[in-house]
Amino acid sequence: MTPGRSSARSARATLIKLSIFTTVMALILAGLVMVFSEFRTGDTERYNAVFADVSGLESGDKVRIAGVEVGRVHRIGLEDGNIAAVQFSVAGNQIVHQSTEAMVRYENLTGDRYMELKRGEGDQSALDPGGTLPISQTSPALDLDALLGGFRPLFRALDPGQVNQLSESIVKVFQGEAGTVQDLLASTASLTQTLADRDQLIGDVIANLNGVLTTVSDNQENVDSIVDDLQQLVSGLAANSEPIGESVSRLNDASANMTTLLADVRPALKEDIAQLDRVATLINEDEPFVENVMNRLPSDFEKMSRLGVYGSFFQFYLCGVIVQLTNPATGRSVYLPQYEQTTGRCSFPDE
Repeated sequence: MTPGRSSARSARATLIKLSIFTTVMALILAGLVMVFSEFRTGDTERYNAVFADVSGLESGDKVRIAGVEVGRVHRIGLEDGNIAAVQFSVAGNQIVHQSTEAMVRYENLTGDRYMELKRGEGDQSALDPGGTLPISQTSPALDLDALLGGFRPLFRALDPGQVNQLSESIVKVFQGEAGTVQDLLASTASLTQTLADRDQLIGDVIANLNGVLTTVSDNQENVDSIVDDLQQLVSGLAANSEPIGESVSRLNDASANMTTLLADVRPALKEDIAQLDRVATLINEDEPFVENVMNRLPSDFEKMSRLGVYGSFFQFYLCGVIVQLTNPATGRSVYLPQYEQTTGRCSFPDE
């Protein structure tokens, strides 16, 4: 095989691969366009409708019957200078009657609209393609601003999620799509149940706040004085910010030293606490004796104070001598007074 022939075959293979790739990508692109543009195949018929107001409705918006998409809005314009003329298409297998009613609906709370067709009362014969539904058989979009504006005080008490839920329910009810006014009121009652449950709490808070404000008003001078003192305190702290900052920085060292101290004394402290139980038990068992000692302490301290009455020293004077003899066998003691003086400096105040 010659080099020229091999090169031609390679170029042909590359061209075939490129053609296949291009064809596949074109088919994928066409599919994406059909999906995102919601392209519909089949025969369609075009009709017209006259509205007093089609605010928010745009060319390309959906046309629905009983909630099912059956066509699209194609053109919107003015007729006679003050009414809106809408041209729309409907699938060929759907019949638009002479009495059909057309309404502009809210699709969601972001403002998207669609046109709904609904069978009306009266002539049920088919409307010829290109025919027009008069203004008497059309309804403009609900004035959402005017509707929701009346619920503004309620919305202030709800969180955003509850506002969206309630707004959607209101729009659906007044558009006649779903639910009843009773359902709407039930939803509103459910959303405001939290406030109702806290009615007593809110009332108490308001009453207490009124009392606080009354007290503050009655003590205006004291409140002014407190505010002035607080201002002076803050000014003083600001003027001594550096020493305070140093003290705070040294708290870490103090905490470390305290930790070391507690670690050192912890064993001894633990032992003292353990022995304290024994001491408390002994004191409790000899309660009469302890009570007698505690009762005598004031008078005994008063007697002891006489020892230093003549100066910053203790002087002693013999007021009595008592000899105590104890029998080793029985443990009994005998007291033998040898000398005793109860007058003069040896007398006690309570004698």
